[in-house]
Amino acid sequence: MFKLELYLEARLLREYFFEEKGEITIGRRPTHDIHIEYMGVSGDHARISLAPSVALEDLGSKNGTTLNEQPIGGPVPLKHGDVIGITKYRLRFQDEELRRAEELANEDQEGESTWAIHPLRDGDQEFEGGEGDEESLEMKLTPREFECLFWLSRGKTALEIADLLKITKRTVAFHTDNICIKLGASNRTQAITFAIAQNLIDP
Repeated sequence: MFKLELYLEARLLREYFFEEKGEITIGRRPTHDIHIEYMGVSGDHARISLAPSVALEDLGSKNGTTLNEQPIGGPVPLKHGDVIGITKYRLRFQDEELRRAEELANEDQEGESTWAIHPLRDGDQEFEGGEGDEESLEMKLTPREFECLFWLSRGKTALEIADLLKITKRTVAFHTDNICIKLGASNRTQAITFAIAQNLIDP
């Protein structure tokens, strides 16, 4: 379960609690999950998508949407503790599952039990990555990210991986996003290709 806290300046107006669902809509229309009755809020203002990963998107609103005080347009990743700005209102996103996943990822990165991604050696298969390949190759996968990567390479869906690792789909999406960033991949298929080229996993 996660929640969104609606603030007007420093005053908490309401807390919204949500179980797993496809998306959360925000706007002035009463049919939205989060209904804000204020003329500066568009009828259909913004949307939070929960699959395949948690993301915030402005729906072409008149006055725009911000994330942590920065204007947004297309979908942008949403993390635990992020603050969504809609005119004079603020929504704080609280997701304990993502918070725990982030903490575990940070702990794994600080510990010794990490899987290093090393630059290619002579004779190794080369691959074409995105920008900043050298930098991304120096980053490390945590054990949990390595587990997710392995099951992704075996064709498992996010839901199947969640069941195998006893975590939620959102947490799988969180780890998958981190894997793609660290490998310099634009999607899971490319991440698997890069990982095989680096001998991180078997074909």
